[in-house]
Amino acid sequence: MRNILFLIAIMASLSGMAQIPADALTKDNKSLPERYYILKSKSQSYNDYKVIKEVLLDGMWRLIMDSVAAQKASIHQAETNIAALQADIEGLKTNLSEKDKVMEDMEHDSTHIDVVGIPFHKATFVSLAGIIIAGLIIGILVVVARLKLQHKSLSEKSLALNALTHEFDDYRHRAMEKQTKLSRELQDERNKLYGLRSS
Repeated sequence: MRNILFLIAIMASLSGMAQIPADALTKDNKSLPERYYILKSKSQSYNDYKVIKEVLLDGMWRLIMDSVAAQKASIHQAETNIAALQADIEGLKTNLSEKDKVMEDMEHDSTHIDVVGIPFHKATFVSLAGIIIAGLIIGILVVVARLKLQHKSLSEKSLALNALTHEFDDYRHRAMEKQTKLSRELQDERNKLYGLRSS
């Protein structure tokens, strides 16, 4: 009986040992290196070799292949996400460059003014317009001053002409009176002479 109990104990321990390497295939959150370590450490040894049941080895292989497939799917998904993110980044760069261009154009428009198709900085345009307006005002003042001088000169010439005309009229009038007087005197002398001849 003792032998039977001993035999049952050995079989129980052997069946328990056969179950232990199967822990490597249980569905829990163990990593592949942990599963490999369990499979290796719990398997029976024969000299320098480990004795692993083929079913356990196949199960471990399936786990490894599933893990590799999951990693490949994860890498593929990551590559797809990276490509999508790169496309988004390129789109954002394009939008950003367009916005920068719009901002540069707005800044240029806010600081420059186009006159006859020539762009001027607003401060330069204001200075140039001020110089032109000041030049025009000075030109107008010069023209007005010259017109006043010409008007004064014309007034003086007109007064001189009027005085000369008046003096000429006086001279002509005196000359006419003198001529008339001389004509009368001449007539009187003729009459006297005629009266002397007739007498």
